Amino acid sequence: METEEELKRLASMPHNYDKTEPKEDPDARINAALRCLSEREMKVLVRRLGLLGERPHTFKEIGEWEKVTGARCRELYLRGLRRFRKPAVYDLMMKSGCQELIQAFEKEVRPYI
Repeated sequence: METEEELKRLASMPHNYDKTEPKEDPDARINAALRCLSEREMKVLVRRLGLLGERPHTFKEIGEWEKVTGARCRELYLRGLRRFRKPAVYDLMMKSGCQELIQAFEKEVRPYI
């Protein structure tokens, strides 16, 4: 028979009734993929693609927030996407599971590789 102390110790231990692996937050995976970018590139990509709860915005709208032209925003957007060509960074993008990011990469960068 178990003593009272043993019962208290067992009661205080964390229980894992759900044997499945905990689900990782998709935003955390997207953030991990975006960490390879500069702050401006990240802001432009997030706003342009509508990531992390944002709605998709035009380059002109983004330019007004960043105090640059829409053309400059497009340059930052493409430069950010091109960074995903590196194998290690590409793997992060694919693991993120972010379809918007993957589709933008495939459309804008992949044809020129």
